[in-house]
Amino acid sequence: MLSRQGIFHAYFRGPEAIISLIEQHLGEEVLAPPPTILALRHTVQGQLDEIDKLKRQISNLHEQLSQLRHQNFRLTRRISELDGQTALPQKDSYNSSLPPSTDPPNCKRTRSLRRPTGRRVGGQAGHPGQTRRQVHQPDQTVYHRLEQCQSCQASLEESELVSTHRRQLIDLPELKLTITEHRVEVRRCQRCGQINKASFPDQLQAPLQYGPRLKARAVYLLQYQLLPYERTRELLDDWFGYKLSAATLAGFVRECAGKLVRSETQIKARLKQAPVIHVDETGLRAAKRGQYIHVTSTSQLTHYSCHGKRGREAIDEISILPQYQGTCVHDGWQSYRQYGQCLHSLCGAHLLRELIYLSEASQQEKLWAEPLIKLMLEMKDAADEARASGHRLWPEKKPES
Repeated sequence: MLSRQGIFHAYFRGPEAIISLIEQHLGEEVLAPPPTILALRHTVQGQLDEIDKLKRQISNLHEQLSQLRHQNFRLTRRISELDGQTALPQKDSYNSSLPPSTDPPNCKRTRSLRRPTGRRVGGQAGHPGQTRRQVHQPDQTVYHRLEQCQSCQASLEESELVSTHRRQLIDLPELKLTITEHRVEVRRCQRCGQINKASFPDQLQAPLQYGPRLKARAVYLLQYQLLPYERTRELLDDWFGYKLSAATLAGFVRECAGKLVRSETQIKARLKQAPVIHVDETGLRAAKRGQYIHVTSTSQLTHYSCHGKRGREAIDEISILPQYQGTCVHDGWQSYRQYGQCLHSLCGAHLLRELIYLSEASQQEKLWAEPLIKLMLEMKDAADEARASGHRLWPEKKPES
């Protein structure tokens, strides 16, 4: 309860003491009246907005939690799948049809698919040597003579020739381009005054051009030895002191390709008549684009074709397999099996790789895969021996009655 003495003492302590005394005995409502209705509404609305904000955050958290649970489920399932695959060997070019370019750089296996024979490496006992023998007719002969006796210093010019000893040197002639100038004569007839002009050879169509031997060697380096254009230019410059342009080399290749159309047609015709052909395809980059090289071959013939497609569209345009009626050996790719007019055989090398994969997969698979691998290699060795002995591996077709 307030007293005069308490108020008096509070008065001398200052305004803060008086305010504290009033709030203590009469309540804060005396100095700070309750808020208005409008202020209360603003306060309530702010609280409601805060509640809505918290609800949205909770909803977003629930959605994120659901996504994380789904991701966790997928990852858990994938881990289980990988755990189940850890016992299986990794597929590469050694045990599958995958190309060597797909092998991991640190896991390349260069072992041969053939099994050890127990014999030492290299030539076997009784194998004939291959030492090169001297030729009977050398291109040139150089004589080395002595002018005087090594004992008494007498002249040997008229002495008896007892024998000669030979050693031969195999080397290249001096590499040098030769330039042949062709001139045609223009003559006036003494009888009638007619001007007569001779003709240049048909192959000479320009004032200066390259000959067939140089063109052939340039195309050989580019297309068979697979040298890049720039390195071919450098090699020709090093050898002959004459550096051709890349455009000139490309012209040589186009000219050669145009002259091989007939040969390509003959190769295709003979492949279509062969009893067995082998087909395959592989990817490459050409003109900065992905292309495919399609191969059709026998032991003596090979046809290459570059195409932007890998499947039936390219095979139809190449026009060998669609008309073939023999036995086609391939890696089992489905595009080849669409041609039902011929027989199909799985490539032995691909089959061998698949068997190796199975033999590496588990002991149970190894029990039957290993003997089959051994049998296949024995069959191949037997076929090689029969071929070397001159036996026919494929019987001739009997004439139809």
